[in-house]
Amino acid sequence: MDTIRLHGVRVMGCHGVFPEERTRAQPFVVDVALTVDTRQAAATDALAHTIDYGAVATGIHAIVAGPSVQLIETLAER
Repeated sequence: MDTIRLHGVRVMGCHGVFPEERTRAQPFVVDVALTVDTRQAAATDALAHTIDYGAVATGIHAIVAGPSVQLIETLAER
């Protein structure tokens, strides 16, 4: 298995326990490590056989910029 990493995905979000954290956007920086088998992608040179980094980054943005949560653990799980 191989690891694909995205580092430093920056998104503004409203998360935290305190009311001001949930109403005033603050920066979040997300790092993600994905464990994947890249052999087929390497052999075919086809995006369909690997991770689309753009789609992953878009998903991260949607989660962090989305509905507010209190705990960073909840946000990370999403």
